[in-house]
Amino acid sequence: METLKSLGIPARKRPDNSVLVLRVHCMYPVASPERAAADKPKLKPISRKK
Repeated sequence: METLKSLGIPARKRPDNSVLVLRVHCMYPVASPERAAADKPKLKPISRKK
């Protein structure tokens, strides 16, 4: 729990004493929306000529 907290990853202890981390924090461990936005594809519009 201390290591996760130092990395900025929110975690909780479950009643059975295991650790709960949301999947989004595993996919983007830095927890920065800028990084998540950078992973999106950069699309350009298609111009149709008549």
